[in-house]
Amino acid sequence: NVQMTRGELHKAQAVYRQTGRVDQGRILHPLTGRTATGNTTGSAIDYSASATGGGAAYLQINSLEGASATGIVVDIKHSADNLTFSSWGSFSAVTASGPSAQRFTSTAVLQRYAAVRWTAGTGFPSTATFLVGLARYT
Repeated sequence: NVQMTRGELHKAQAVYRQTGRVDQGRILHPLTGRTATGNTTGSAIDYSASATGGGAAYLQINSLEGASATGIVVDIKHSADNLTFSSWGSFSAVTASGPSAQRFTSTAVLQRYAAVRWTAGTGFPSTATFLVGLARYT
């Protein structure tokens, strides 16, 4: 429905419909600065069941001061029992100092608990500020 008037902004009414998959995720690591290798396995997200359809993971890095060739690597970890974690997937190493974002998907089963592990490379900057999210497919 379009309303046009000479000499004024045109007005339109539209309906937008989504097609395909919608990723509704949870934040595994809030936007926080880190100064060394670490993980969130001590405060893993409990999804109450495994996801047989896999999922999509998101990484946003706002700053990576003084990045080197081995800046930071971020992995998604998962566990069936919240005790023993294994790698579900990994983002590409981030070495650029400016903002960056990555997304990867996998159809591998994602176990009940999910967490993040980040590995600081040689010459790790004083602070890496990043956020990690995960959307599970059932």
